[in-house]
Amino acid sequence: MGLNMKKTFDNDKLIDLNYIVGKNNDSVKKFLYYNGVSFNDDDICVLSDLIVKINENNRYGLNVSYTVNRINKEFDLVKIGNNSLVNIELKKCHTSENIKQLKQNCNIFSEYYTGYDINLFCYELEDSKLYYYEKSSDELIESNYIFMNEKLSLITEPQLLNINVNVVSVYLKPKLFLEGKYILSNSQEKAKEQIIASSDKFLMVLGRAGTGKTLLALDLYKYYTENGLSAIVITPFMSEKIIPVELRKVINFKKAKDFNRENETYDIVIVDEAQRLGTSDINSINKNSNTKVIFLGDTNQCIDGETSLERFLEENMIRIINMNQIIRTDNTFDMFARKVLNIPARGFKKNFIDVNRIEIIMYDKTKIDDYIDYQFIEPSKSPNYENCIKKCRHKECENIGSKVSPTIPHFAISKEYPKVLMFLCDGYKIDNGKIIQTKKVCYGYLRDHIYSIITRATEKLVIMTTDIEVYNFLNDKKKALLQSSLSEELE
Repeated sequence: MGLNMKKTFDNDKLIDLNYIVGKNNDSVKKFLYYNGVSFNDDDICVLSDLIVKINENNRYGLNVSYTVNRINKEFDLVKIGNNSLVNIELKKCHTSENIKQLKQNCNIFSEYYTGYDINLFCYELEDSKLYYYEKSSDELIESNYIFMNEKLSLITEPQLLNINVNVVSVYLKPKLFLEGKYILSNSQEKAKEQIIASSDKFLMVLGRAGTGKTLLALDLYKYYTENGLSAIVITPFMSEKIIPVELRKVINFKKAKDFNRENETYDIVIVDEAQRLGTSDINSINKNSNTKVIFLGDTNQCIDGETSLERFLEENMIRIINMNQIIRTDNTFDMFARKVLNIPARGFKKNFIDVNRIEIIMYDKTKIDDYIDYQFIEPSKSPNYENCIKKCRHKECENIGSKVSPTIPHFAISKEYPKVLMFLCDGYKIDNGKIIQTKKVCYGYLRDHIYSIITRATEKLVIMTTDIEVYNFLNDKKKALLQSSLSEELE
């Protein structure tokens, strides 16, 4: 047909499926595509078979292929209104994944539509059977079309589905975790399943910035402790400066160095930001774990320049579980960071990118007040290195930091901010297509600092510079990101 079936429209319309009855699959597919629906050929076959079993008066006002991009969840058919909700999932055949999906759907709908009469069905083409999800017994039971149509007929005033999952750092909004008001993405769910099912002592979850590694770490802690195992969450940083007291009251956190000294053993050891561990930390964790060690981290964020974990993974052939789906924002900032730093992006989709949320500007001290609601994160500054602000012959950093709330990558990691301001002074220049430092007083592990800073942003990123070569370089990278994202959309 020549159409790219990626979803390119918003979930902004209800569809009358009476128009597809009796039409061939190609026509149905094209019709749905132009209505923002990303069904594949199997979905179309199942839908075409089912639609004649839905009464004519029940075929209008449907949310079709409603997608929650942040958690990568899709609902095939949903009709909602009059305090009722009917969800029908389209399946080619019967698998164990069907009941799992309906259970997840039920949990999401129950969270967002409290008090509604929620009914979930699964139609399986292979046997032409309709199943109903029974929440009380957590099972799929064979149902009939009369019952399904009765439930659909109760909805006389259909509405748009509205599920807006606002994913934020668990350290910034601990209440969401503590009250169980969070949803794991498909990527997180798959990683969790693999971890629980694995008999390996060591596992490594690799995930780029924003994939929800910390939330997964805490969810795993909750799972194991609720199942009677002793567990601990190890962090490489000073937890009292980053982790809210509410979380520290219910979760057994320890800084890696403290864990080493206490010499206690646990069934499950979960290590967040594991890329920052040193050799002695890894050896101690290995010794003090009875059953399983779960490392979670991102090797692009080794802001201390530490490489012990990478060596440990390679030497011991540790099983790697990849988590690529970003949940706290779209792909804009991660992909921009990769362009700037020449980090490969193989296997990552470049859709959902909006380069208008990235702004590269020349430094102007008279305009700093325009950014007082931003978070100023300074590259290369670290508790382990000497601060350059007071030694710099210029005062740009000091001027910015006096008006815009400042922090450093070590305290910003595992968090995110709606608006991030980054400043590259005359201590940075472009050399052979890379940003390098020329000042040693603020020297750190630059590449990973820059990646960490850029990927803290969720809504807007502003980078100021005093060097036109840096300015041109960053704008070239922004332009290249736009071109690559457009080319993928047109494939």
